[in-house]
Amino acid sequence: MNPIKGEQLLTQLNWRYATKKFDPTQKISPEDWTVLETALILSPSSYGLQPWKFIVITEQKTREKLFPATWNQRQVLDCSHYLVFAVNTKQTHSTHGRSSRRNYRGLKPVSPSNGWRRGDWRA
Repeated sequence: MNPIKGEQLLTQLNWRYATKKFDPTQKISPEDWTVLETALILSPSSYGLQPWKFIVITEQKTREKLFPATWNQRQVLDCSHYLVFAVNTKQTHSTHGRSSRRNYRGLKPVSPSNGWRRGDWRA
């Protein structure tokens, strides 16, 4: 592993920008996509629950159907892989099955009266 210094990380994060235009003839290679997809899957979350799903859309006809819902942004049509991030905003014990019992051990639900939504948990 080659760790980077904090200053280098911040420089790279400040450099990022939104891509305004994609070349529709260029596609992400299967090897590069495998690495990117694995990085998405391994992204951490609170309590290690990863309450999201990634929907990868590569079929052009599907992207054409979504195009109007994206305020007609050409990137949706021209990109190699279109990702939709779906997040489960209502986490409960049953959402995660048996493993959640281990993750939530020692936690109790917080009532909506203290400003937390139903389903939120606190140590």
